[in-house]
Amino acid sequence: MKCNCSVKMSSPHGDFHDEQEGNPRAGLVKAALAGKITNQEGARALRLTVRQFKRLKARFRRGGLRGLVHRRRGQPSPVNSTKTKNLNITNVSTSQSLVVSVPSPSPPFSLVSGGGTFTIGPCTIAPCPNHKVTFRFAPTSSGQAIQTLIISSTDPARPTKSIALDGTGTSK
Repeated sequence: MKCNCSVKMSSPHGDFHDEQEGNPRAGLVKAALAGKITNQEGARALRLTVRQFKRLKARFRRGGLRGLVHRRRGQPSPVNSTKTKNLNITNVSTSQSLVVSVPSPSPPFSLVSGGGTFTIGPCTIAPCPNHKVTFRFAPTSSGQAIQTLIISSTDPARPTKSIALDGTGTSK
C-alpha cells in the first residue's frame, strides 16, 4: 500500500509519537534531539533525506511544534467554509489484490468519498491501480485541528498506515 501523504511514526527503537502534542513528527524529532535515535533513523522513519531531517530538527529547535508544520500546507480556512483534499492509495504489488479500510475521521474533518473497505487490484500494467479518498475540512471555530487516521490493509509488509489530517480555522 502506498499513500501519497503520510508520516510513519515509529523507528527501529520504538514508537516516538507524542500523543499530547498531536503531531506525528514531534516524537521522532524529540527522540533525535535527545540522542535516542540517529538522524538517519529519523529521516528513514519520516521518509526524508538526512539533510531534510536535520532542517526539520533545526526548525523544531527554533519554533517548537510550529516549526514542524509542513510549509506547503494550504492556507487557513475561514470558519463555516469547507476545503477538500484527495488521498490516492496505490497497490504496487504485481501479484496480489489489496483490501484496504479507511475509517471516517471526527469533526471538523469528514470523509466525502472513497472511504470504507475496498479492494485494489494488482499492478500488472502501469499506471498501477489506485483508489481516491476525499476528505473535507469544515472548521466551526478558530484554531488548529490535527487528527491521525489509521488506514489498515492486507499488505503483509505494511498492514497499517498513519495519515495526518491537519487544518486551521480562522475567524476572518
